[in-house]
Amino acid sequence: MSTKNQIKPQIIKIEMINNKLISVIIPVYKVENYIDDCVKTIVDQTYKNLEIILVDDGSPDNCPKMCDEWATRDRRIKVVHKKNGGLSSARNAGMKVATGDYIGFVDSDDWIEKDMYEKLLDGFKSSSSIGITSCMVYSSLEGKASPYNSNWIISDSKNIGYNDFAIEMITQRSCYTVWNKLYSADLAKSVSFKEGRNNEDTLYMYDLSKVLTKEKKNLLELPFYGYYYRKRADSITTSARKPLEIDTLANYQDLMSDCKKSNQRLYDALFYMYVKLLYQFLDAMMLNSSWKHQYFSKYRAMLRKMPTSYIRRHFALNDALYIEMLKYLPTLRNYIRLTLNHLRK
Repeated sequence: MSTKNQIKPQIIKIEMINNKLISVIIPVYKVENYIDDCVKTIVDQTYKNLEIILVDDGSPDNCPKMCDEWATRDRRIKVVHKKNGGLSSARNAGMKVATGDYIGFVDSDDWIEKDMYEKLLDGFKSSSSIGITSCMVYSSLEGKASPYNSNWIISDSKNIGYNDFAIEMITQRSCYTVWNKLYSADLAKSVSFKEGRNNEDTLYMYDLSKVLTKEKKNLLELPFYGYYYRKRADSITTSARKPLEIDTLANYQDLMSDCKKSNQRLYDALFYMYVKLLYQFLDAMMLNSSWKHQYFSKYRAMLRKMPTSYIRRHFALNDALYIEMLKYLPTLRNYIRLTLNHLRK
């Protein structure tokens, strides 16, 4: 066999990947000040074979009209108009009409680098075991960008095996969000987003971890910044009628119940994160009079159920002391916090 014939299959394989269709799903709700910037960064991607799905989730502002206008300007854009059902409902609606070989999600008030999807798609060439690729994330507040989470900064590619995927996501050692990633379509569509809950990314990733294990597929983290998460005062995460931690705690409870008998290692990680979030939630509640009045007694009772021996064994000394204060002497904990803040000024 000639040298030319020997290298031909690899060339064909790369060309096949490069010609694959990527469906990008963008839920849209009350973002008329941001939607144009978001869509433009997707339309201008260096990778051109895109299906861009704008899901108007019953937005009461100019967003429905703006979405339709974008569809007239670029034939790669599809618009889905639906009744308001929340972020999970909009993402699920987008997946139902997506026809791509790969799927990505972008929130409509965020934006991405022009080569993000080209680089994420390239990551699939490294191994047939790759089911998801991801990039690093910047957080943007009033035009100033900084790393979203210092734990997610990497200098080299990081292959996370399917056996470790759930642990990495739950403990937040890796980025657990859905929007800085590219998924094989079969994988993404194998599970759906839980509707009626906030912090739905955690639940989606947990369900996805089961499929990754079954299919023996891995996550490849790539060392480049491609996604910009916009922090804003009127977003769903900052204007909710109840603290998002309540749904997150409920999510962790559901996951612990699901894996308690089948995966002790994952259960232990979930339990630690549950206690940590409960402590942080109560600590923050001390500064919010309305939330304190509604929720403090209930969630302090939950924290009191946590054995002191566990707290001492798993938390740093300062944190362990503060947790015990929140359990029994919350006013003293708040006094110490305010005193320390005053001394630092």
